Amino acid sequence: MLLKKFILIFFCCGFYSFLISCAAVPTDPAARREYEATNDPFEPLNRKIFAFNMTLDEYVLEPAARGYRFITPKIVRTGVSNVLSNLSEPLTFVNNLLQFEFQKSIETLGRFVTNSLLGIGGIFDVASNIGVPSHKTNFSETFAVWGFGEGPYLVIPFIGSANVRTTFGMAASFFDDPLYYVAKNNDLEIWYYVKEGVQVVADREAGLDIIDSYKKDSLDFYATVRTIFQQNQRKLTEGDTSQENTTPSYEFDFPAGDEEFDAE
Repeated sequence: MLLKKFILIFFCCGFYSFLISCAAVPTDPAARREYEATNDPFEPLNRKIFAFNMTLDEYVLEPAARGYRFITPKIVRTGVSNVLSNLSEPLTFVNNLLQFEFQKSIETLGRFVTNSLLGIGGIFDVASNIGVPSHKTNFSETFAVWGFGEGPYLVIPFIGSANVRTTFGMAASFFDDPLYYVAKNNDLEIWYYVKEGVQVVADREAGLDIIDSYKKDSLDFYATVRTIFQQNQRKLTEGDTSQENTTPSYEFDFPAGDEEFDAE
């Protein structure tokens, strides 16, 4: 497993270097300012991948999300979301430790134990009801706390909006998720991937209405998605590592509520 990590890191570094070498920096001052403001040196390629992802979303993910909403009452969807949230607590615990947030680590561990036992595997969020707050975080945020910069904006096939920091964060989350090792060591690895698939559909369902709204109101949906993603990421470098008001999902990183953002 350690060898796989080194191979992955080597590949990511090499791929990043290749992308940087392919990026042509504009010489015109106005174009150079826009280039630096958007932090999107690979925009032509990113737009093509974005179009591919949107086609995938249109014909696969969105119908799956709408079907999921249609056949399941809200109380069931809430229970599923609670279980998925509870299953992510071990990884949250690890990242809170790595961010030196020891109080949050203790509370996260308490949430996991409480909801697993009293909440029937996490179906019911007992911990929140008794005043134990959620502190969701991930390796991308950990790297931000450690001072790693964003890197250029990227659109990854099948995954969506990213940058160099979140790409490494996703890789680290996969290889260092305690739940993955528990599943693998108990011959339940397939169920880990089932859980990941359900997470994607549940996240997409949670974002159906707000994503529809942004699609309708955006003159350039690609630019809108990029702006929201980058603004959410830049909150991390400003010391705000809370994700309580965001709903990350496939391709999109929109606010979950009515939180406003500054569109381009």
